[in-house]
Formats: sequence, structure tokens, C-alpha cells
Amino acid sequence: MPGGSEGRCALAAPGEFGANAEPWGFSVFVPQNGKICYNENTVSRAGRCRKFERKGRSEMGSTAEELRRECEELEKKGFPIPGVMDVGVRLGESDEIGLHFELYIEDDRRPFQKRWHPEDFFRFHREAGVRYLEQLLASEDREYAVCAAYLLAELLIKGRYERQAERLNGLDRALVLFAESEEPRCRRKALIALGWVGTEREIPTLERHLLTDADPLCRAWSASAFLQMSGRIPAEILKKTAGALRACIERESDVFVRGVAVETIQDIWKVKFGLRSSVVEARDQKAVDRAVRRALEYLNREETHEQQAP
Repeated sequence: MPGGSEGRCALAAPGEFGANAEPWGFSVFVPQNGKICYNENTVSRAGRCRKFERKGRSEMGSTAEELRRECEELEKKGFPIPGVMDVGVRLGESDEIGLHFELYIEDDRRPFQKRWHPEDFFRFHREAGVRYLEQLLASEDREYAVCAAYLLAELLIKGRYERQAERLNGLDRALVLFAESEEPRCRRKALIALGWVGTEREIPTLERHLLTDADPLCRAWSASAFLQMSGRIPAEILKKTAGALRACIERESDVFVRGVAVETIQDIWKVKFGLRSSVVEARDQKAVDRAVRRALEYLNREETHEQQAP
């Protein structure tokens, strides 16, 4: 479910996103069932992005003032896709990394439907962009630090950079720290990013937020983070989250959180309880309750089999 900035797993209120909510991103996630994926619009726009990328590289030299002015003009026009691609690539290919990050912060504060996602183009800064984000992890401004960590996680899982393993290890530690932020928006970003880059070591942090975080979206994205880990972390390790997931669907009052937890169980254990992402997104109480009963029955049977095993 989580996705780039944060797709369905975004920082805004529940119901603000849809499975196809991503309007521009050629690289931004459109999460389905907790897995990073791309929708058909994303694929079709990739060709257009490559065209603008070639064009941008041949028309470099825009100053920070010119780039900001062009972004302001794009906003007045409602961020038309051709203009976004053109300005975004030139911004990414420029040396104005600080301006680029500032525009990302400003855009992240907008309602999701009004965003143009300048972070999609941050990868064009390559190694210099990664180093810039790493420096911001120690910023006293928690919003800047968390957004830098979130974007850094997105870059590191999609590209190849120097000292990749070392960088990921340091980023994990920063995200665990940011997951304890007082501001729910910051916790959400940190928990989502832990799903992308976290290891077995971070599972207890996610379990704790799943069961005790005061913010419903933080609880939902903690469950969804286990889906993001699927494929990177062996299933036998992820199945150790059964106790936390069972406790969640038994006690949780928020229908969306329970639905996400059931989706997570479906994915990790490779079973089906008849619950689709669209149903969870719609907060269908009856459908989620029905799936919860089936999930509990399944987990109880699994526990019995384990106890009876020699």
C-alpha cells in the first residue's frame, strides 16, 4: 500500500488516494497490495520522460531563479504534464540540488491531488543528490530530515550508488529514530520507508507501532511495511509477525487498519480471504469483518499445526 510520497500510503487523510492516484510520476510508486508497482499511465509516460530527459540535457543552464519562476508558472496552469516533465528533468540535471529539495518540501505540503512530484526527478542528481540528502539527515528541522530520509530510501532501493549497503544500514537507524517523532506525518514517512529498506532488526519497531501508535495511518503503514519487506526478507522471518498481526485484527477499531493487516497476512502466508485492496480502500466494514474472521481461523490453525509438529 505505501508508495511514493506516499501513493495510497500518503501523508494526507485516509481516502484521499486511490489505486491510480499517481498523476505524474514516471518513477513514483502506485502501491497495490503493499508491493511497489507501476500503473499503465506510468509506463506510457516513461517514453515521454525520456524525450524530455534528452531535451533537458541539451538545454542546460537555467538559473535557480528561472527554474523557480517556471515552477510558479506551472502551478498557475495546474501543472500540465509536458511542462512538469520539461522543468522536472532540467531541474534534476541542474546543480540546484538545494532548490530541488525545497520544491519537494513545498510540494509535499500540498493536497495530494495538486502535487507535481518534483522528487521524481531527484535521481538525475545521481551521487551528488544522495550526498546532499545524507547531510540533511542531521538537520535540526525534523520535517527536512524525515523528508530527506524518505527520498533517500526511495533512491537507494531503485538505483545503484557507492557504499550502498553501508548507506542503507545508516539510513535504517535514522528511520527508526524518526519513527518516534511527535508529528504523525513524520512517523508515517519513516514507517513507510522502513518497509522499503528495513531489515529483520526493524520488525519489532514496526510491530510496536502497529499495536500502540495513536495515529491510525501509522498503524496501517506499519502493517503494510511487512508487505514491502516481502521478497527481501525470508517468509519464515516475516511469519514471526503473526502474533502482532493477530492482535491487531482482534483489537483494532479502525476498519482500514484491520483491512491492511488482513492484506498483509494474505501476502505473507500466500492465502486468500476474499479481501481486495479496493474493498479496504472503500472501508467496507462487512467485507473486512468477514475477512478478519477467516484470517483468525487460518492463523489459529497454523498455530495448532506448529504446536503439534514434532
